[in-house]
Formats: sequence, C-alpha cells, structure tokens
Amino acid sequence: MLLSELLDFPKDLQVVVFDFDGTLVKLHVDWDALRKLLSDKYMDDFGEEQTFSRITLGLEKVVARGDPELIESYIRTIEKFERDNIKEYTFFEEIVFFIENLEKLGLNSNIKFAIFSLNFRSTIFSILSKQNLLGKFQYIVGREDVIEWKPDPEGLYKILKHFNISNEQAIYVGDSEVDMEAGKNAKIKTYLINKFIANIKKARSKK
Repeated sequence: MLLSELLDFPKDLQVVVFDFDGTLVKLHVDWDALRKLLSDKYMDDFGEEQTFSRITLGLEKVVARGDPELIESYIRTIEKFERDNIKEYTFFEEIVFFIENLEKLGLNSNIKFAIFSLNFRSTIFSILSKQNLLGKFQYIVGREDVIEWKPDPEGLYKILKHFNISNEQAIYVGDSEVDMEAGKNAKIKTYLINKFIANIKKARSKK
C-alpha cells in the first residue's frame, strides 16, 4: 500500500511542512536549564515568579507587559541559549528517507518542503547545513518570524501564502499537542510524528 493511502494524504499535495525539534531532528539540549534561566530572568526583571513550564506561555506573559526592549531581550536570551548549547543532535532516519526518496514512496517528486518551528532560524539553518539538508527546504519559519506563536497558525499561513497554495494542498507533521492545534487552527491535515514514521516504515517494507 502506498504511503499516501496509508496516511490519506490530500489528492493535490504540494507542500509538506515539518516542525523541527522532535520531528525532523532530536536536539540533545537541557531545556530545563533554559526554563530556569528564563524564570530567574523574569524574577530579576519583574520581582515575580514565572515557571516557563512552556516557554511560549511564559513569553506571552512578557509580551503582555508591552515593553518591546524587554521582549527582545527574552527572545535573544533564548536564541543565544540555542546557539551555545545545541552541540549534539540526531536526525530521524525515516524522515530523512522520506525527504530524499519521494518517488520510492510513490509520491510526486515535485512536492516541496517547509519548516514551521519554535526554534530559531539560525539554529535550523546551522543544523540542516551540517547534514547537507538545507537545500531540501524551500521555506523556513522560525520563532522570530511570527508575532503569534503556536498554537496560533500564523506560521502555517505564511507558508501557504509563500507557496500560493490552499490549506488542502499541504500537510503538517509535528510531535506535540501544540503542533496538532496549530494545524487544526489552519485547517491543514496534521500528523503526529510517531504515526508518520510508522507508516513510512510500513510503506518501505512493502517495496
């Protein structure tokens, strides 16, 4: 059975959008250390506790205070943490196979690839470049490219607009409930990474 049938892809699929960390690659980073760094900064800045259990939710608290310079300082703190601490990573082999072997999986070789992630573009570009995969992606939306973060669908709308396609001509693949919500909000068919990988393996085993 073809992968498109296993996953019930849209008939006119033009673009596959991936989340980054946890979907295309596993970044080996102590994110708890970043949460503590941001929590300590918040206490220093505002004299209040903020857990940053979900980094985006904590950032929204900062945004709500309406100070552009402070907002920028938190964004740059996160970007610097990513740059300084992501030394190791592991790509998901089945996803790389999918990207590099569309025809072997019975798909149109003209399908384009994009990324919509809460990682920064500098992080994404650096890691993809090291694996010679950057050229496989025609458009990348990082944390700094949107005003509203997931589960808001702003990043997915930017991708649809860039490729001049409808929501029925794209799919989104992610690893979290936030990704699922973003896809649902954009009315784009969305898949959890585990299901996506399992069906790639199934399709490959039938060749």
